[in-house]
Amino acid sequence: MKTLIIIPTYNERQVLPQLLLALEASGVEADLLFVDDNSPDGSAELIADWQATKPFIHLLSRSGKLGLGSAYLAGFAWGLEHGYEALVQMDADLSHHPEYLPLMLAKLEEGGLVVGSRYTEGGGVENWPLSRQLVSRGGSLYARTILGLKTRDLTGGFNAWHHQALRNIDLAKIKSNGYSFQIEMKHQAQQTGAKVIEVPIIFRERASGQSKMSKRIFLEAMWRVWLMLLDSRRFRPMKKFIKFCLVGVIGLSIDLGSLVIMVEYLHWNLYAANLISFVLALTNNFYLNKYWTFRDQNAAILVQYVKFAIISLIGLGLNFLILYLLVDLAHLWYVYAKLIIAVVVAFWNFGANHWWTFKVQGVVENSASGSCKQSQ
Repeated sequence: MKTLIIIPTYNERQVLPQLLLALEASGVEADLLFVDDNSPDGSAELIADWQATKPFIHLLSRSGKLGLGSAYLAGFAWGLEHGYEALVQMDADLSHHPEYLPLMLAKLEEGGLVVGSRYTEGGGVENWPLSRQLVSRGGSLYARTILGLKTRDLTGGFNAWHHQALRNIDLAKIKSNGYSFQIEMKHQAQQTGAKVIEVPIIFRERASGQSKMSKRIFLEAMWRVWLMLLDSRRFRPMKKFIKFCLVGVIGLSIDLGSLVIMVEYLHWNLYAANLISFVLALTNNFYLNKYWTFRDQNAAILVQYVKFAIISLIGLGLNFLILYLLVDLAHLWYVYAKLIIAVVVAFWNFGANHWWTFKVQGVVENSASGSCKQSQ
């Protein structure tokens, strides 16, 4: 594959000659794109000198220190525009050693993203204090848990991308710029269905210069993970759950409000009034959830309705049973009893509809239709 290695630089002049020698020793045939953020130490000038005799070296000079994420995005855009099939992210400081490149590029034939992983079997770090290891491992675990990702090394920056995997990602929507950029890109790879492969590497702490990690970069990664979740496929059912609970609040208001009116002002029998308030809330929740929460267009509405009705009738039975236990036996005020019933029956409705009513039609997302209050 036609390969481009993208290397952001900022004050890396001292280590660049060693990097170039290591890249040549790796035996990988690849072009190099250095993205320099106006390094005061003359990194860009050294790279420009190399270009005179090394046509495989390219340089993107930028006006200032614009950040790691934007540097890689600029490199991706340049590489895709110039027809590269494999695009590699790599640090300039030799912490990502070129010796791993042949294996990573070979594995790229099998997937859309190959991660040089410190935290898969055989990987590791050298010359890191325990505190930094805990921060790095904890950061990956934190992001994996929230986003539901399987990749073990989410914060690592040694990655090889197949061009199609990058084209499937809307790079214009990538918002992270610090180390959370690495998390966001891997998250987007999973969101777009890319196969992610981890190969073990030993990460060697840079021998000279200073790490780019800072408290600001760390905090950015902490809060941006939650923004990624809100925009992810994993959160879509949660969005529907929030909507269905809002509908449930409306249904509960209808149920409780109509019950109070019938009992307190019309002096109807409590159980008759409870049946009527249940039907009113049930009807409200069914239609709001079907057409607003879940936007369900399933034509098999009769089958859904029968199953929905069976579950709702069981919920109604629970409603009356708990009402009797709490009001007649425990002498709890019926308003408090109804609030407790709302919670109990909601869990029943959600679970039953999720696993039975809508699963047959393959629209599991509709499972909560009316579930927060549909059997109140």
